[in-house]
Amino acid sequence: MKKRKFNKVLISRVDSIGDVILTLPMTGIIKEYYPDVVVAFLGSGYTRPILERCKFIDEIYDWPLIRDEGGDLSFIGADIIFHVFPQRPVARAAKQSRIPIRVGTSHRIYHLFTCNRLVNLGRKHILLSEAQLNLRLLRYLKIRRHFSLEELPKYCGWKLKDKISDKITENLHPDKFNLVLHLKSQGNALEWPPEKFLILAKLLKEDQYHIFVSGTDKEGEEIRNEVPELLSLPHVVNMTGKFTLDEFIDFVQVIDGLVSSSTGPLHVAAINGSRCLGLYPDMRPKDATRWGPIGEKAEWIEDRGSDLEKKYLTNIEPEEVWNKIESWRKEDEKKK
Repeated sequence: MKKRKFNKVLISRVDSIGDVILTLPMTGIIKEYYPDVVVAFLGSGYTRPILERCKFIDEIYDWPLIRDEGGDLSFIGADIIFHVFPQRPVARAAKQSRIPIRVGTSHRIYHLFTCNRLVNLGRKHILLSEAQLNLRLLRYLKIRRHFSLEELPKYCGWKLKDKISDKITENLHPDKFNLVLHLKSQGNALEWPPEKFLILAKLLKEDQYHIFVSGTDKEGEEIRNEVPELLSLPHVVNMTGKFTLDEFIDFVQVIDGLVSSSTGPLHVAAINGSRCLGLYPDMRPKDATRWGPIGEKAEWIEDRGSDLEKKYLTNIEPEEVWNKIESWRKEDEKKK
């Protein structure tokens, strides 16, 4: 075990759900090497339900609230901050708050003036997952080992619930394959065309599948405008805007499978241990190599067509996605 001269580390990742989930392995790896160190996480109120599921996180802080109150981080008492997602305001606040060790990538000019430990962390041309790239910041702690994608889920410290509320489970069909289709990404990823989701839903037989369309209220409105026929299919249930994030995490724990582009719900399904299929472009740095979900049952399909097809994922055909989902269902049938 390494000797240490610090008591608390602060991990800063103040962006969205999927990005935060891909950062969780840092927490478990720090705890493995330094089990007595307090691991604090600087995130946002929106992702708190994700952070609360991680058993390796001891303290959670909401950056937007702290920022609005002046940005002083000194009350946290961190000895080290890791700027996993570089943000100029956070970097400046960490320096002004006199956090002793401030670790960040050398590929941000403002880190030259706000960080005192720099790591050569160029991401664009390296064939590693975002989760693996994040771990390079831990070199300051003398953690230099390469971790495979297969190892990472156990370091997320993800806590599954023993009992899910009736509000969640009453939506499931007891005799059909319960599948979630998540069409939108709030503009954060390349999205599979809505018309292809419609074709897919039609391929999935009504007597075999119970389909949920998930998303926010706003995304639900977009789906109603773009593919109203999808929501009118007899085996499709519109669940957009129905759940809080915490409830959605529970819901994804008990469904049979999920299909989505590179979005937070895909990463939630993966870390929950649920079957999930991500739809990606074979185009760096947006490909599955970089942004694929981590989980034992996580899979993906990449669009390997022309550059234009990749941009809109038009070369991924509904029949290919259907084949994968059918294999899941048949696997379940064999277990019965």
